[in-house]
Amino acid sequence: MRILLIHEVAAELRLSISSVNRLLRQARNGQGNFPLPLLIGKKGSKGRWLASDIEQYIIQSQSNTTPPMTSVSPVKRQQTAAKRLELAKAALQRHAVGRSKTK
Repeated sequence: MRILLIHEVAAELRLSISSVNRLLRQARNGQGNFPLPLLIGKKGSKGRWLASDIEQYIIQSQSNTTPPMTSVSPVKRQQTAAKRLELAKAALQRHAVGRSKTK
């Protein structure tokens, strides 16, 4: 599982960082289907994206179809967010272990 920084997301999408920020603002306002980042770090200050979320976004945007809007319960949404956060933390921990072995 790969974790992407904003400049890596921009490179994957072939957009500028300001365009990614615009897509992010729109998603936070309920417009568009751009994936929201996982908030990691002290007080959730660092946004990171799962590469799989970005890949899925690319596939959806290439097909020019938006998935149908379905009603998701707040409990299910919270469980999904918690699962994504656990996956991201595990990936970051593996990344940190790999970096410490190379030093």
